[in-house]
Amino acid sequence: MKKRPAVVLGGLLTVSGAVGLIAVSMRTQDASAMNDPRQEPPLVRLATATRVSGSERGFTGVIGARVQSDLGFRVAGKIVERYVNAGQPVKAGQPLMRIDETDLRHALTAKRNAVAAARASVTQLVPDERRYAKLLSEGWVTRQRYEQAKAASDSAKPTADDVHAHASSDERMDVQPADAEPAFDGH
Repeated sequence: MKKRPAVVLGGLLTVSGAVGLIAVSMRTQDASAMNDPRQEPPLVRLATATRVSGSERGFTGVIGARVQSDLGFRVAGKIVERYVNAGQPVKAGQPLMRIDETDLRHALTAKRNAVAAARASVTQLVPDERRYAKLLSEGWVTRQRYEQAKAASDSAKPTADDVHAHASSDERMDVQPADAEPAFDGH
């Protein structure tokens, strides 16, 4: 008998709490819709256009050539002479600018030295591989150490060939790389 009023009171509190929660959530949805600036009507102001005196007009944009040639040097270096300014007409083959030839000589020397270093590496690593093969057969070194020497020897020859090929092609292309010249007439 005493439990019945407590159950009824608990049920009433639960129902009234649910009704209050629903009422509050409905108000917050309406309030959030009203506070969202994207849902508000846009503010429009009217302005009267007036005629500007004079014939001055301004436009935005980029003015550029119809055809552009991106010219450059094969080797990085300091520009020592500039024969043509921007916007001047040029003829095909006319020198535009010249870079310091010492930079060219340094680049070619570096390529030749890279070839010499690669050849020296081959000269050292191939006999090392043979020596380690002999030591392996006699039991003085491990198979792992021999395989390391063999891998170094096997990769040295193609690397040297690659370095030599790049240096040779660069030397052939460097006929007159100190001047930048356009391939076509233009401005």
